[in-house]
Amino acid sequence: MQFEKIPFKQIERNISNLFQSEEQNFTLTPSSIALLAQGAGHSLNWRDVPHWDKFEKGEIDFSSEQMFELLFQLKPQSEPLLIITDENFKHQVAYLIKYSNLLHFANEAYPKLNQMEFIQPLDLIFFSPEDNLLTMLHHEGKCTQYQAAPEE
Repeated sequence: MQFEKIPFKQIERNISNLFQSEEQNFTLTPSSIALLAQGAGHSLNWRDVPHWDKFEKGEIDFSSEQMFELLFQLKPQSEPLLIITDENFKHQVAYLIKYSNLLHFANEAYPKLNQMEFIQPLDLIFFSPEDNLLTMLHHEGKCTQYQAAPEE
């Protein structure tokens, strides 16, 4: 499976633009992005992930399909999808894949690259730049989506 690696700095600019913010002093974590959004006058609607406490304790697992069903109430309509996991911070790059390859990436490519399952009780960020759609999973068991209105 082919994918690209995109520098964090480029994604930070995209996220700032998504919220129409000039702020550049934030990190690519759900908590920091939520503060960026709030500072720019946007509120994020966080939802609880059902059974997160059991997931954190290892009592249950979520398949990629189950988690994506929970996360993506709005589905990207365009192919490019940026993905940031905790593992990406080592090299300060995100994965750029096709949205249609997300399940394959999560189930096959990511575990080979990182020697771990994709779905973990950790932060996950998905950004569809062409759709202005941001999807985030917070390590505390909350998720949100934000979509900016298209530019005219």
